[in-house]
Amino acid sequence: MNSQKWEALITAIDLGSFTRAAERLGYTQSGLTHMMRSLETELGFSVLHRGSFGVRPTEECERILPRVRALLAADRALEAEIGRVREDEHIRVGVCPSVAAPLLPSALVLFRREFPKVTIEIEEASEAMLREGLGTRFDLILIGDGDAYGDRLIPLTEEALLALLPEGDPRCARERLPLRELSGGELLLSDAAIDATRLSEQGISFREGTRLTVATLISMVAHGLGVGLLPALSLSRELRGVRALPTEPPLCRRTGIVVAEERPRQDAVRRFVSIVKKAAESLGTEV
Repeated sequence: MNSQKWEALITAIDLGSFTRAAERLGYTQSGLTHMMRSLETELGFSVLHRGSFGVRPTEECERILPRVRALLAADRALEAEIGRVREDEHIRVGVCPSVAAPLLPSALVLFRREFPKVTIEIEEASEAMLREGLGTRFDLILIGDGDAYGDRLIPLTEEALLALLPEGDPRCARERLPLRELSGGELLLSDAAIDATRLSEQGISFREGTRLTVATLISMVAHGLGVGLLPALSLSRELRGVRALPTEPPLCRRTGIVVAEERPRQDAVRRFVSIVKKAAESLGTEV
């Protein structure tokens, strides 16, 4: 006895008409009538009275209606859960490059051990593209400067931003670089060093230009083409030709995860977020 027959029965009763039920379900009226006769044969009793009033359940049908409705509700819930499981087999992650390098590799190793059948699709993108693509292009994003997201941000790290100077610059002998010395000249920013508005709030005036990858920024500073500003985690690699200094007063950024609003309850997404948080904790950063 398939659920289509139960669905047809409930629809006919709720609408009080075979004609309207057939229209809603996409059947011919004769097809719906044949389906109800087949159901009655299987049950061994009549389920509907028909007349000028339309259709209404028989006394025998009234007795089973609550369980029929419960069966259909459970069937719909099962279909919805199956859909969620299928979606869980594929997660689209958008990430800014300066967050990807220190966090993702170790997190992916752990996640794939636990969810070997789940496909993780990763795309590095600018902060603007990550914001625009959340919920359509990406199921979740790992953002470099997450202050704009408020309570939606799942914090990962809070890290210092360091000024990068070319070796040989007299200021390399200092312990810290005053922020005022970043104003003017050629300030080079990475893909997610800090929002331009926050720099302006610190009294730093500069010309906003192309956001650079970490490798390109380090190379440009080494060649004397400007002063860079990079997150501390981005400088875990060996530096050649440059010197990194803390700023005075200190600058920092909060990295984090933002999950598309329709995805938070899915098990694989929740577990992925948990594993990335553990990877962040292992870096020894504060959140």
